[in-house]
This record gives sequence, C-alpha cells and structure tokens, in this order.
Amino acid sequence: MSKSSSDAGIFLLMTYQTMQKMGLDAASIFASVNLPNQPPDKNIRRDNSTQQRFWTAAEKISQDTDIGLHVGRQMPPFRGLVIEYLFLSSSTFGEGLQRALRYQAILTDVFDLKLTVKEDEAILSGFEHPVRHYL
Repeated sequence: MSKSSSDAGIFLLMTYQTMQKMGLDAASIFASVNLPNQPPDKNIRRDNSTQQRFWTAAEKISQDTDIGLHVGRQMPPFRGLVIEYLFLSSSTFGEGLQRALRYQAILTDVFDLKLTVKEDEAILSGFEHPVRHYL
C-alpha cells in the first residue's frame, strides 16, 4: 500500500493570496479543483495529487506557460513557522538548512530532500515532481 503525499495548507493559502495580488482569476483556478473562492484554511493538509489539475488549470486560465515560476517569484517569505525558527536559531545558514531538512515534511512530504557537502561545494537534491509548476 503506497502512502498518499500531502502539502501543508499554508502553501495553498499563500498561492491563493499571491494569485489574487497578481490579478489572476483565482476563483476559476481554484474552482477547477473544487475549492471555493475564499482563502483556504492554512491548517488543512491537502492531497498532493491535485497539483497536476490545479497547475494545468492555472496555466490555461492565465495563459501563462510559466505560471508556477511567476507565482513563486511573488510568494511572500514564510513567517513565524518552525522552518523560519530553525534557520534563525542556527549559527550558520548551512546548519539551519540541515536542521530544516529534517522537518521539511511539515510543509510537504512529497520530496526526499538531501544536502550533500563536499569541501566548499553544497548540493541540495531531491526535487523530483511530475508537475514543473509545483517545483
């Protein structure tokens, strides 16, 4: 039996708010995956399997083939979440990143992220997902 992957509700809320600020037809995009035209509840995790339908609709409605990139660029930073605390309470960015990766499933359990450090080169890997806009 395979486990269903899910995303924190904060992602959907931030996407909704960002799309509205960008002047996109968020109501139509969210209706395409049976979500109401109101700010999503940030406390409800959502099944990641809807990402394909959501971003396909977003691309079609916005007529923007790079909609995920454009929404992502406008996303505000996470504030007040455990991930922010892990970075702020670390002595270096690298330490903060290593600590945050242990808790990244709080935001999404879709990725298996790994940080590999060799001498002065750091590689963050594990960003595999069939929906490029989601990445």
